[in-house]
Amino acid sequence: MIRKWMTLPAAGILLFCLQNSSSAQAVTDAAPTVSPAATTETVPAATEAATPAPVQLATLESPALPDAPLPAQQQTTNQQPNIIQQTGQEIDKGFYLFLSMKPSKYSTTVKPGQKFVPFTVKEKFIYTARESVSAEAILVIVTSAGFNQLIDGNPHAGSDLGGFGDRLGYIGLRNTSSKVFSDAIYASMFHTDERYFRMGPGNGFKQRAKHIVLQTFTAHRDHDGSPVFDYAGVLGRASASYLTMAYYPASSVSVGVASSTFGYSLLGEMGGNAFLEFWPDVLHKITKGKRY
Repeated sequence: MIRKWMTLPAAGILLFCLQNSSSAQAVTDAAPTVSPAATTETVPAATEAATPAPVQLATLESPALPDAPLPAQQQTTNQQPNIIQQTGQEIDKGFYLFLSMKPSKYSTTVKPGQKFVPFTVKEKFIYTARESVSAEAILVIVTSAGFNQLIDGNPHAGSDLGGFGDRLGYIGLRNTSSKVFSDAIYASMFHTDERYFRMGPGNGFKQRAKHIVLQTFTAHRDHDGSPVFDYAGVLGRASASYLTMAYYPASSVSVGVASSTFGYSLLGEMGGNAFLEFWPDVLHKITKGKRY
């Protein structure tokens, strides 16, 4: 006998097949039918979409004329610095062989016809630092040390190579301290300019020689460039000369040595002024016409 519970699996399988059949029929009924007319209408649309669009000449830009002005942004980018900016960029790049020849605001010489622009206090110290390590300053130190080495003058540091090295140190310290006192500290206190104001060619030799002597004791006021007695220069050299008593060798420490050092420093300043006055003339002849 077939029991009733044995018919349950068969009934379940039959029910599952009927459900799948009805689902498939529902999907078939829901799918849209494509008619021949619809097919023939979509083909031209696809063909039209595949055809490239004609080029629109109205969107092309015409080339700029040769005389047409550049856009504002391009003008700003390509614009060259004016002559004032360019000069400012060129005149202060490192050191020349001689700082007096350098076309810079920190040159040791104010040339004839040059507009006088006074230094600020900060610029006076910068100027002093630059001139202290210039070729002119090094030349003065080496020459002075060499001369004193030959005559065994002050400071007495010996006549051998080691003594020459000591003399270089002593004289270098003396010359540097003289510039710091004169051109930076006292020049700021007295509001004077310690540069050399060159007379230049076009004047007689005697007139220029007299100018050299006068410039040794002359400075120029910061506010108008007018000449005054050079208190800063004289006091600065005196201070540096008597300061040597603190570091010179014991055999060279005396008021007499310090006083003679002060006198020699004034003569050295006069010789430096002669160099600044006439060396450009020599250089002008050497370079065959170039102005300095």
